[in-house]
Amino acid sequence: MLTNSKKEHNQDLKEDLEKKDEGCCDDGETKQKYISLPGTKNPTETLLLILGIIFILHFLVMGLFTFRMSGKLDEAISITKPQEGTLLVVVPEECPLCGAMDIEKSFVEKQNVDLLDTRTVSAESEEGQSLIKKYKFEHLPAMLFLSDDTIKSSVKKVLQESSKVVDENTLVWEDKIPPYLNMEDNKILGLVDVIYLADAS
Repeated sequence: MLTNSKKEHNQDLKEDLEKKDEGCCDDGETKQKYISLPGTKNPTETLLLILGIIFILHFLVMGLFTFRMSGKLDEAISITKPQEGTLLVVVPEECPLCGAMDIEKSFVEKQNVDLLDTRTVSAESEEGQSLIKKYKFEHLPAMLFLSDDTIKSSVKKVLQESSKVVDENTLVWEDKIPPYLNMEDNKILGLVDVIYLADAS
């Protein structure tokens, strides 16, 4: 009697399980639930899609990082390169004692500059007159540093203490230490006459 009751109970359990599984799955399949993204059929596709998105984001971030670092590296290399330029000294022929801006010239040469050309130009020459008119010199001698490239801020910072910035490619020095030629009245200032008194005895 007990055995029949046990069999009936087992039979009831089996029927209940079959009812719960009806319409759920085909024979032999087990019901599984997967987390999947819309438009994907299985977890492998979902995983591949996520990995693809991560790879694309990584590629974009690394590309941006490389681009920015490359720009900074180019800037650092540019700063260490010497500033190329030409040095012109405009001197008045009528004042042989006025000098040729030797102190200023030496100072410029000691900076991080590569002088492609250093010339002395007579104020009376056509080139000298053109430079005087263009840069409106007030005193001669005068010196120009000209560059085809924009003068670097590091070079400009050092040189502009003793010079005048005309534009991004040009610096000008005017000699204000006597003797010099004053362009306003065309007079040489700073020359003195010396009279020596000697004892005749």
